[in-house]
Amino acid sequence: MQINRGINISGTLVNNLRFADDIDVLEEDCDSLHQQIEQLKITAEEAGLLINTKKTKTLVFGDRNIEKHVQIAGNIIENVEQFEYLGSLLTWDNNCRDEIKRRIGKSIGAMATLK
Repeated sequence: MQINRGINISGTLVNNLRFADDIDVLEEDCDSLHQQIEQLKITAEEAGLLINTKKTKTLVFGDRNIEKHVQIAGNIIENVEQFEYLGSLLTWDNNCRDEIKRRIGKSIGAMATLK
């Protein structure tokens, strides 16, 4: 994938995060996101892989009124307000309140099993 675009994190352009078969594509706008996903689709197909459009979601940070939708192979990708990635809850407003509540709940559950 190209690395001359994406979002700026501490002076470094980042356009994707990858772990095993989980890939996050990061972009500043919907058109660039669509281009990156198309490139990912082509690269995946060359390796004999397909993107599961039922599991794929888009999460827009900061703007809930986005009108555009990303499509992969003619399938509209669902926009969501929150998404769990590698065990952490990401939200449209970048608020960690729900993530903290989730982790406290998991901790209480784990402590209860120790009794």
